[in-house]
Amino acid sequence: MKLSRILNITIIALVITAVLQTGKLWLNNNGSHNFFYTAFVNIGGDDKTYSGERYILEPKEIVAGYGNKKFYRFYASADKTGIYTMGNRAISEIVSKGDFVERRSVDWNELLSPKCLIFKYSGSVNSNEFLSGFEKSFDAKTDFYFDTIFIYPQMDYSSNVDISFIDTVNNQEFKYNVKKSRVSKELYDLIENSQNFDNSITYISTKQSGFNIFSDDIFVPQWPDNKLNYNIVKRVNPFEINGEFSLNSLENYIDEFFESGTLKWSETDKTGSYLFSDDNTVVKYTNNGLIEYYNYEPVDKDVNQSFITAYSTAKSFMERDKELETDIYLLDWKENGDEIVFCFNYTVNNLPLIPSEILMGMTNMDCCLEISVKNNSVRKYRRIAYNYEKDTKTAVANKEFIRALDETVMMRYENSEESVITNVDDIKLGYYISGRDNLKLKWFTTIDGEMYSVESEK
Repeated sequence: MKLSRILNITIIALVITAVLQTGKLWLNNNGSHNFFYTAFVNIGGDDKTYSGERYILEPKEIVAGYGNKKFYRFYASADKTGIYTMGNRAISEIVSKGDFVERRSVDWNELLSPKCLIFKYSGSVNSNEFLSGFEKSFDAKTDFYFDTIFIYPQMDYSSNVDISFIDTVNNQEFKYNVKKSRVSKELYDLIENSQNFDNSITYISTKQSGFNIFSDDIFVPQWPDNKLNYNIVKRVNPFEINGEFSLNSLENYIDEFFESGTLKWSETDKTGSYLFSDDNTVVKYTNNGLIEYYNYEPVDKDVNQSFITAYSTAKSFMERDKELETDIYLLDWKENGDEIVFCFNYTVNNLPLIPSEILMGMTNMDCCLEISVKNNSVRKYRRIAYNYEKDTKTAVANKEFIRALDETVMMRYENSEESVITNVDDIKLGYYISGRDNLKLKWFTTIDGEMYSVESEK
């Protein structure tokens, strides 16, 4: 009996030692230690693997075209109009009763002139893979890749709807038609009514306006009276109570990442970083406001992962993050063998939040949130822990995009041997995350993959 008891104690001690050594590696062997165990439920467990539910791939941005060279741009997660949902319903009709019409070269003026709804994606997507997200068996008649969708509703009930998938890389359009659409009239009315939704900013198309310096069709903002009065965005720490950091709030949140009934240990260091771990999971909260989740449970190598099932796994996991209260959009994705990393940014006021270079260096991320999926299992989840919301304080933006572009080009001249810049990847207006509590708008211009920022106020 004594020998058995000694062996049990030894085994327990070895397990605890292994977990503590993991914590020391993460926290560089610094700090005071506070070890405990607790029982809890939530994000971990079954939610870290594919549930079988398929999610529709969200576009990077959504644009409503009014047919008068004016557009309204917004994000799926922030849509208050219902346009995004109705647009997906129109696409789903292709699956059930759509007809392939033709493949042809892109005519941008023809695409952009009518009233339309545009979904722009972060990269090229396979047609059959994308449409499989609608949970129906479908053969797109031809297997192609696209990065933009144009939807053309009509104003009459039971009218047709035309849908074009655009491959901007190869300048190809794949056109479909749905006869007697059930959603065409409703979608038409939603687009029409969205003109009254937000009059502070309208957008123009660089393709339609003849700004050939842009490599893609970019929708750039404009505002009346040569200035935009906008709300500053404030940073909120979800683990603060009455302005003071609450370890109890953090621990309650961290509990969600572990399986019910497991043992969890924690370790802290003098910088304010906290580490929580069990046999398969490590969660870290750093002093610069970063949440990191790592899943070390062995993956099932027999699982066949597709792009949509990996995306669905990621979305399902994120939706159970109760402290993620800021709207997000899919910025990009990276495929590395059988692993896919999805990158998201935050958005407030239908404008993106762009991390500064210093912040990206501190977090080792070029976005606000990234999640890695392998064999339909979440392996890594990292995000800026702060939430961001609209403040009552306001500021003014009065520098138009042409002037911002000129300033950026001059900045590039000073740091480059280039004499002429003939190609610009992107330009956008967004909130600048610099580590401060209050965020203001800046212009962000990307040239040859490198982003530059200038003030939005003269």
